[in-house]
Amino acid sequence: MTSTFCAASPRAICTTEYVPVTLTARGTYKGRAVDWSKTYPNICAAVRDPGAVFCF
Repeated sequence: MTSTFCAASPRAICTTEYVPVTLTARGTYKGRAVDWSKTYPNICAAVRDPGAVFCF
C-alpha cells in the first residue's frame, strides 16, 4: 500500500512554501544501529528526494 505521502514524483516541481518537515529513521539495519534525520523546506521537497526511505 502506497501512502499519499509518497504521491509526488521525483521530478515534481515544488512550491517555495516554507513549512518545514523532518523525516527521521531510527532502528537497526543488518545488525547496525541507524539514527538518521533530515529537515526539508516542505513535504514536496522531502518526497522528491531520492534518498528518502519513507515510501513503502
